[in-house]
Amino acid sequence: MNVFQIPLPAVTDEGLAIDAESPGADLRPEGAAELLLGSVHLKGTLSNDGDEFIFNGHLETTYLGQCDRCLGPAETPFRTDVLWIFVQGTSPQPSEEFEDDEEDATLDDGVIRAYFEDNILDLRGAAWEEIVLGTPLKQLCSETCAGLCPVCGTNLNESSCDCRTAEDSETLENKGLQGLKDLYPDMNPDRLED
Repeated sequence: MNVFQIPLPAVTDEGLAIDAESPGADLRPEGAAELLLGSVHLKGTLSNDGDEFIFNGHLETTYLGQCDRCLGPAETPFRTDVLWIFVQGTSPQPSEEFEDDEEDATLDDGVIRAYFEDNILDLRGAAWEEIVLGTPLKQLCSETCAGLCPVCGTNLNESSCDCRTAEDSETLENKGLQGLKDLYPDMNPDRLED
């Protein structure tokens, strides 16, 4: 059993403190696209509120990937506070108004509820959803990453090149902006700083 799977008898009236860590690959549902992650740490309290189980805490991991500027390795930390509500029983049939909603959640009061039927509460699905929703649009090895030279491809974090010293009309051609130069033939490139 995964550390994110909680047997219901373990949840007492005082709640259950959870401090669990799992490899990111163990959370990925079958058929989901691969997402490179470090270990996933979940910490918080799971409490029993009658027919509902409420988890309140935070989730941490690290996205592993490639820097979008220099193509080197990049690690992006992720931390989010979470509040998950799990309801024991089967998911109600969606009304006509919400026909396109997910089968395991309802939006009747603005809170997404996950439904489960057995005596084990599986937090992996909710954790995976938070991680996927938090995936960064851009990953950088550092905020000051200089990237690659657009002319010769040199990694500007490791060395420099002479390509950037040619700041003339040829630079416009290299950047694909030659069409703008033709639209404004009287524009002096040296006056761009004004």
